[in-house]
Amino acid sequence: MDLQLASAKGLFVTPRCIHYILACMKIGIVGIPGSGRSTLFAALTGLTATEGLAAKGSVGVIKVPDPRLDRLAQLYQPAKVTAVEMTLYDLFGSGDGQASLTAAHLAQIRQMDLILHVAGFFATAKEATLKSIQQLLDEFLFADLAVIDKRLQRLQKEGKREAELKLLQTLSAHLEANRPLRSCMLTQQQEQALTGYAFISRKPYLLVVNQREEGAEPLNGALRSLSVEQQFAYFHLCAPLEREIMALAADERGHFLKELGIDEPAQAAMIRKSYELMQLISFFTVGKDEVRAWTLKKGCTALEAAGKIHTDLQRGFIRAEVMRYEDLIACGSEKACRKAGKLRLEGKDYVVADGDIFHVRFNV
Repeated sequence: MDLQLASAKGLFVTPRCIHYILACMKIGIVGIPGSGRSTLFAALTGLTATEGLAAKGSVGVIKVPDPRLDRLAQLYQPAKVTAVEMTLYDLFGSGDGQASLTAAHLAQIRQMDLILHVAGFFATAKEATLKSIQQLLDEFLFADLAVIDKRLQRLQKEGKREAELKLLQTLSAHLEANRPLRSCMLTQQQEQALTGYAFISRKPYLLVVNQREEGAEPLNGALRSLSVEQQFAYFHLCAPLEREIMALAADERGHFLKELGIDEPAQAAMIRKSYELMQLISFFTVGKDEVRAWTLKKGCTALEAAGKIHTDLQRGFIRAEVMRYEDLIACGSEKACRKAGKLRLEGKDYVVADGDIFHVRFNV
């Protein structure tokens, strides 16, 4: 990575003075026993039931494939290539279809960036499947409502923080109407005020319907209606089959998928839909030391992108040198990109676009 430090004498490269931090996305896989939750975990991560075992369940890390990162690595031939990572947690015991989620389950789920719910749908279990999906969604709403009720009692007793009190009362009414908090429109200031609450029903939620290999009839209308009402995305797969696909050599998977008529493996579908739900884009930093992909929420600025790389870059931000990935590949080099006028200087308020390549000028 070619990071530049501004000084009174000009700019010079200081590649070793920064310690880089990569925030890894945390995805919690939940589902009642028998849904295929752990089978899907194995299919997504390539781990067996015993590998990656932690005290609170299995943990697996996957690297997010991006052809652009591969192409940049070919162009720069860096000492290190770093992809975005996702950490998947198989949250064992997340509900048994009857009892409520425990406080420990809820605490685990609150730490996640996205909830991946596995629901088993087998030929004779349509109603049971829908019921299990709705039950878990209700559990999340009740859990958030309990947090709000507890906080409201304290605020009303103290007679302080009127703005927070009114906001929580609005959210409470929203939940009581059986609507998740992710469907509640909030201002940026309100979003910031709620950061510490880690509301579960505000988290992105992705449903995976695990069905038999021979193909069960999709839930269609009922599931579509529920997804619109509760604002979540979903897709169907066969977890045991996906685990077999993951076990194949990489060069064999394409042919196998084509024979089965599967457009993309579960891992690719999960990553794509997770990015959509979390509204994420990718930007890149490049150089002889390292080529790296980073994630950022859509609408974030160059200043926020600098902070994603390191807080010092955000604190001392001066300008960002920005190239579009397509322009760099078309020109063939940074030098040619600069000569063609495709390398731009952007200020802190520049809204980062997917595929941007960054060099940060800063001074601390």
